[in-house]
Amino acid sequence: MKKLIKSLLPLLAIVVLGASCMDEHDDPVILDSDGSNIHASTTIKALKEKYADIIADNGLVEIEDDDTIRGVVIGNDESGNIYKQLFVQDETGGICVSIDGNGMNTDWHVGQRVAIYLKGLYIGGYGELPQLGYAYTNDEGNTQIGRMSPFVWQAHSTRIGEARPEYIPEPTVITSADEFTDDMTSTLVSLQGMHFENPGIFTFADYEADDPATESRTMFFADDTEVTVRTSRYGSGLAQMVIPGGVGTFNGILTTYRGEWQITARTADDVQGDFDFTPLNTFIKEYFADDLGVFTSYSSKEHESSIEWVIDYSSACAKGYVNGQNVDAVTYLVSQPVNLSGVPAAYVCFEHAINYADLDRISEQHQLLVSNDFTGDVDAATWTVMPVYQASGTSFTFSSSGRAIVPEQYLADGVVFALRHTSATGEGSTWEVRNFAVVDGVGEEIKDMNDTSDAIFYEAFDDEPDYGKDGEFSFVNVNGNYSWNWDNRYNCMKMSGYGSGTNYANEDWLISPAINTTVTSNPMLTFRHAINFAKTADNRRACCRVYVSTTYTGGDIVESEWQQVEIEYPRSDSWNFMDSGVIELPQSENLRIAFRYTCEDHDAPTWEVDNVMVK
Repeated sequence: MKKLIKSLLPLLAIVVLGASCMDEHDDPVILDSDGSNIHASTTIKALKEKYADIIADNGLVEIEDDDTIRGVVIGNDESGNIYKQLFVQDETGGICVSIDGNGMNTDWHVGQRVAIYLKGLYIGGYGELPQLGYAYTNDEGNTQIGRMSPFVWQAHSTRIGEARPEYIPEPTVITSADEFTDDMTSTLVSLQGMHFENPGIFTFADYEADDPATESRTMFFADDTEVTVRTSRYGSGLAQMVIPGGVGTFNGILTTYRGEWQITARTADDVQGDFDFTPLNTFIKEYFADDLGVFTSYSSKEHESSIEWVIDYSSACAKGYVNGQNVDAVTYLVSQPVNLSGVPAAYVCFEHAINYADLDRISEQHQLLVSNDFTGDVDAATWTVMPVYQASGTSFTFSSSGRAIVPEQYLADGVVFALRHTSATGEGSTWEVRNFAVVDGVGEEIKDMNDTSDAIFYEAFDDEPDYGKDGEFSFVNVNGNYSWNWDNRYNCMKMSGYGSGTNYANEDWLISPAINTTVTSNPMLTFRHAINFAKTADNRRACCRVYVSTTYTGGDIVESEWQQVEIEYPRSDSWNFMDSGVIELPQSENLRIAFRYTCEDHDAPTWEVDNVMVK
């Protein structure tokens, strides 16, 4: 009798719970099952495709169809790096399930098969990532996709049997960011041949900070395409791991946020291979996550206005736009003194983003400085500029400063470093800086890619090229009725497959004259470009690509060898020009640079190119 009562108690609990939820949800709770009688009526891929427009608009909708999906849990909150979410994958794709509960891994192990009853749940987009959840109204009164309660989740899910490792799908092996597709979102991937810039300094997250909850680090494939690593500062074993050197494998769940590909490791075991976690010796190491740390903000008294460096979006930030207008001001963010005496070599590195900048003056308005006579007056101190790689100037996309070499005369005691931001009444940029470090080690030669005076080659397209003549650009039309042309209004080269209200398939190459890059030990390329009407990040990357060749001498494209180079792309469609990033080039007496435009008859973006420079 006791055994009978004991066996009936779970059933009674289920019945009571089901009754309490029936007013809101028509579907009854179903007991855990071996899955023999639970069949999927749709797939995760079909579900996401059905609501693709709503997801892309970051909207949400209640699911009215009486459908069921089946899959396997591939990610939970076991390490704390995934927060109040489960990731479920079937044979067609994966989806994020947002649940307002902690300790989900207790009942929902990785490898647990699950059936999800969709009717009554909500589906929507968060940063364009598909999510299952519930309606949430934020502080501004806007309704968006949010977390369902654990009770709602219990009413809409069934565990199928026990969790087993063999149920976990094999991760998709990826060797370049160009291989990412929308079908891979929220699925297991294995990124191979990965490396980081400036390893051995910072950890994956500033676990001692109060904010933010999650931080980003950029990781690179062997072809220098990139992906963002997202790590929670609560992630046990992950947040504390130093960014490694070497080359390794990074496993995890692939997601996207507003067109940016991101990966989240489930546990520290997802970081594998020959990574080197040896920390480097540092003299200054500031995340700027929630305070200025060992830095102090000073304003020059020689200018009309004063502005301060502050913490904004987990970075040190200086803005030249104050109270609705640009101001005449110069502000310094100055470090505490450090002792570099006896150090053979040192360098400075940081990540930064610049927006609303005058691109012709970006280098002089955003400077890294060093001084050995600063005593509290920034106007009286002697400052030496240390060249860095500039950020785009037109977005809040972070990029690396490079490893700026500390000049030999400053390898001494009492040295300070500073970031100097300059704004004027006609122009005021925003400069954000994070992960600033002074490191014991050898830096790199950094060229000022905004100074054209010592360029090997520079073309600003102030006049229309005399196509194909010596020293001039040429174009080759492979397919379609349109070709590269000079825009006399904006003095740039422009290409589009759109005309007379119709998109046409095109392939067109804009090719530089032969450039002798053997005259410098480290040739580099930069240019500025804008892309509009591409609609998606994938389309921008697919339609607008850059190649180099050392064998092309004119004529047919296919008879020569071309190597694609990685460039930085705009995050969204616009006419705003941005920097391509600094691209390393091979040494050759016959280097050609080609801007290859391709499009289909259903999507034909416009690509504009300007200020092509090699130095």
